[in-house]
Amino acid sequence: MERLNSKDEYLFWQQFSEIIIAHKLASRGVELVHPREGPDFCFDHNECRVWVEVIAPEPKGIPEDWLNHKYGIFSFPHQEILLRWTSSIKEKHSKFEKYKINNIVGESDICIICINGINLRGLDGISPQINGISQTPFAVEALLSVGPMQVSFKLSKESAQDLGHQHRNAISKPSGADVPTDTFWDKNYEGTSAVWAVDLDETALNGNYQPMAIVHNPLAKNPLGLGVIPAHEEYRAKDLGDFFEIKKENGTESKSV
Repeated sequence: MERLNSKDEYLFWQQFSEIIIAHKLASRGVELVHPREGPDFCFDHNECRVWVEVIAPEPKGIPEDWLNHKYGIFSFPHQEILLRWTSSIKEKHSKFEKYKINNIVGESDICIICINGINLRGLDGISPQINGISQTPFAVEALLSVGPMQVSFKLSKESAQDLGHQHRNAISKPSGADVPTDTFWDKNYEGTSAVWAVDLDETALNGNYQPMAIVHNPLAKNPLGLGVIPAHEEYRAKDLGDFFEIKKENGTESKSV
């Protein structure tokens, strides 16, 4: 309750995000447990224990003109926002690993990181959105090496030969250090089953449409099934050797307002 009464809006949204996520799960008939120790929530599904850890990252490094804009033209700080997603995924994955060491989370349990991007868009003027420069969710960009759209040409021809996404394994911090964006192709992350990407504020409690997507880990030790978590879209990837394929499937949630 103290955090919900906090004058720090970022601390407030971290706590309130847990309430919104609990509401979303409970509205599906899920019987949630909020343990004293460990991740934020757990529930049972098909004889498996499912854990959910929620984070609403603070907008560190996000330009003020994006967070506080009112009108006019402004640039989309997609790389700065993506860095907050990669940092949050790394932080929560490390937490899950510690919970396993302390025998709070079992080795056969399903682990889901839920990221609410509400603090990264600012609360004035920008509609809820979870997509990055690729027009796919930031979580897809952070986890499956998906970069911006690109058009390829052959020198001998004037017309475009191919349209698709760049394969991007890393992005750079302002310091110049590279940050991996191929997390779900890294065997060290096999303990994270999926990332649940959302941008939810208080109006989501009234059924207002706000985007939600699930990104499944193709290397997950304990995979999450389709349709378990409420989302509008679900993304699955498959390594085909010379390239990989990402499939977007409809989730269980309607996009109607």
